[in-house]
Amino acid sequence: MQQDEPAHDDLGSSGSRGLVRMIVLILTTAACTVASIGFWTLPVIVPMGLMVLLGAAGLMVLAMLAVPIRLYRKRRALIVLGHVLSAVTLRMPLPKYLRAAGTGEPPATRRKLIGIAQRLEEGSSIAAALRGVACDLPPLSLDRLAAAEQNFSFERTAARMVEQLKLRTQTVDPAANSGTYFCILAWVLAAVTGTVVVFVEPKMLKIMADFRVAPPPVMRILLLPATGPTTIVVMLVFTLALLGVAFDIGGKLLPIRRKLSARSWIIDLFAWHVPVIGRIVRARNAAAVCEALAAAFAAGRPTPEAIASANLTSLNSVLRRRVTRWQQDIDAGRPLGQSAREARIPPLLADLLSGAQLDLSGAAAFAGRAYAATSERQMLVLRAAAPLLVTAFFAVGVAFIALAVFQPMALLIDTVATKVYP
Repeated sequence: MQQDEPAHDDLGSSGSRGLVRMIVLILTTAACTVASIGFWTLPVIVPMGLMVLLGAAGLMVLAMLAVPIRLYRKRRALIVLGHVLSAVTLRMPLPKYLRAAGTGEPPATRRKLIGIAQRLEEGSSIAAALRGVACDLPPLSLDRLAAAEQNFSFERTAARMVEQLKLRTQTVDPAANSGTYFCILAWVLAAVTGTVVVFVEPKMLKIMADFRVAPPPVMRILLLPATGPTTIVVMLVFTLALLGVAFDIGGKLLPIRRKLSARSWIIDLFAWHVPVIGRIVRARNAAAVCEALAAAFAAGRPTPEAIASANLTSLNSVLRRRVTRWQQDIDAGRPLGQSAREARIPPLLADLLSGAQLDLSGAAAFAGRAYAATSERQMLVLRAAAPLLVTAFFAVGVAFIALAVFQPMALLIDTVATKVYP
């Protein structure tokens, strides 16, 4: 696989502008978090509480803008990849075709098509040219195209990817921002809870002590975050959550091209093992490996070379280590299926390769389709459940706060009514 070439000046400047905006977004989030800490722990800093609400409103607006912007980029990636696929299918000179196609596209799309044409004229592969101009495709998709190009199946892989992009860009996913909304609303709920804990509950405790009424369990639980080191732990959790929101929104809003070497193995490990989302990550990465293997076996490559070509750069680091171990076992002369099981390769692929001595390409292709279907099915379930889970969480949170406020009042009313009207 060819190494990525440095980006052109216009792309580099847009990336630097995006980095500056990301830094400003993170600093704004950090400032609002500090304000929320002050509002929770220091009652005298009431104006900072307004900053908390304003910061939450600002992040909410940015989150609402992130979805259509991300959808626009997906559609732009669909147009760019569609033009490349058309040129490859028609067997036309790629640079000349892309320059001609760019004349009828908007300026941003035209610049990307011209950038791809320039890189192709300089001798880059199609996948390297697409990666070099930041064509809005995910790194794993670009790696799939690079592996397909090496194995002479670029046209088939690109056509399948175009069909997937068409399905994903037809409508705006209403659950796309559920995680962001959850974190932002949790931030607001924390600020409201802090207001109740600082200004309402202490006075209620004094009144209840005067009437010798024991605080109910709900009230004691609500007061726990305001006592001792629990406050620091709670606010640290919310700070980390808000920084995660800032990075998530920034990744959707800003076209920052991340180097694959900068990916953290801790994040990959968490994404691999976390419930629900981990199953999607495992299935999606396994589908990419199976697709690359199927293309390599269909091209007649030896087994060690096929496995090496399937060890894509942007795979989750957990699966990359397993594929690397699998390749080492094959180089040492171990059987294909047995070494796959010992390296903890996805089980369906390992089982099919154990019994597919004649049609390894078909077995890998079947496993790839199965894992891709699993990933899509889990994504549909997650998208359908996310709004319901967010709504249920905040319904329980609001009900808990309301109960912690109104139950002590009801107990006081009952006590006073009993003493006055025995």
